[in-house]
Amino acid sequence: DLKTGYVYMGTNRMLLVLIFITLFFNMAYGPIEVALPLFANQSAGGSASLGLLWSAFATGSLSGTLAFSLINWKFSLGSTLSGIIVLWGISTLPLA
Repeated sequence: DLKTGYVYMGTNRMLLVLIFITLFFNMAYGPIEVALPLFANQSAGGSASLGLLWSAFATGSLSGTLAFSLINWKFSLGSTLSGIIVLWGISTLPLA
């Protein structure tokens, strides 16, 4: 069964693209889970700042979700996801 799954993944181009996009997104986002508390503690003033940073992430996610669902989007899904990933990387680059 495992071999069948890997063969299916290897032959389905869209699934491979989705797997690699997810892999790179998680590799970019994963360190933030660890680095954000350290950043808040060392540079931004402690636990209150960490709460504000997470609140900013949540507010941005909610705003983006609402905007994406209410607007008649003219770009393809692939272009949109690529843009989201690039913007996510640019916005979190200062934390590096």
